[in-house]
Amino acid sequence: NPPPPAAAAAAADDAPATFVTLTPDPDRFAATTPTFFPNNVESVVNTRASAANSERRGKLVREVTVQYNLCNEPWLKYGAAAVADRGFKKSEWTAARLRRETLFLESHAHRYELSFEGDPEAVDDEGKGLASEDAYRFARCVAPKSLTETTRLGVPLPPSELADVKTGLKWSDVTFGAGSVVVKGQEVKVVRLQFMART
Repeated sequence: NPPPPAAAAAAADDAPATFVTLTPDPDRFAATTPTFFPNNVESVVNTRASAANSERRGKLVREVTVQYNLCNEPWLKYGAAAVADRGFKKSEWTAARLRRETLFLESHAHRYELSFEGDPEAVDDEGKGLASEDAYRFARCVAPKSLTETTRLGVPLPPSELADVKTGLKWSDVTFGAGSVVVKGQEVKVVRLQFMART
């Protein structure tokens, strides 16, 4: 049976005294850095109303990831949200955006161009684009060019810079998926995109 704690403490008092000399050694331990907590973390009060507002705000946050294209320039990572309509007005639709800009898409090996083929200046009496002019072109670029070289050649690119050209497409012929674009039934896997203003 072990001795009771009081008896063990009394036995320790009878032990001979030992002295230890402590010397400082700054090289023995790495210097510690203090940890700070932001003050606003401690004073946050969550109510049902603030939680609902933060959830609503969170739905509008969009992930933006930058990747390097085939010419080592920063482009956006492809996602359906990056090419989705921006609102309910016709001017905020992607189809209308292509009247002002050309969409370049890239796979791991090729670059593609989706551009408006009709007359972007053709409008009706109310200033809206004519539906009769809505035609699009999808093509594979012969060789990926840098942004400055692409701008110099002209956006959209001239026919000499394109291969596998599909012209006269309706907007319903183009479908954007999670990781691909389907054009008239042909699926093209894409990983990056860039909108460029028409020149």
